[in-house]
Amino acid sequence: MPAGDSVSVRINGMRFEPANITVKPGTTVTWIDESQMPHTVSGQSGGLRSSTLYNGQKFGHTFDHAGRYDYLCDLHPSMKASVVVEDAARDS
Repeated sequence: MPAGDSVSVRINGMRFEPANITVKPGTTVTWIDESQMPHTVSGQSGGLRSSTLYNGQKFGHTFDHAGRYDYLCDLHPSMKASVVVEDAARDS
């Protein structure tokens, strides 16, 4: 994906779909709560943290730096996923 793209992750029931994504730097990931339960998106690093999302609400975050960003739902810690941001230098 070229930088500046956007990707959506659905929160469906008790899972993030897709659970693991790979993007290029500059990509905005938007999480959409399609569940009847509240959820959060809480990263273990990198400042990734949403407020509580309810059905139909969205949260977006732009990933500018390469690395692996693991996250979970604070309300349901068994819900885990990750965003891998590729090193931009790999394409040159």
